[in-house]
Amino acid sequence: MLRLKKQLRFRLAKNKAPAQTGFDTGRRRFSLIALIITNQDRFLRSS
Repeated sequence: MLRLKKQLRFRLAKNKAPAQTGFDTGRRRFSLIALIITNQDRFLRSS
């Protein structure tokens, strides 16, 4: 799980560079969704 978060963070950092292809934007959207899911998970655990 922790390794997955590291990969996500790395992917998000990479996506901060301007997207050049449609595939890049799709991947950015996916990583954004994944980030929201992990934050939701953390929120549910803390409450």
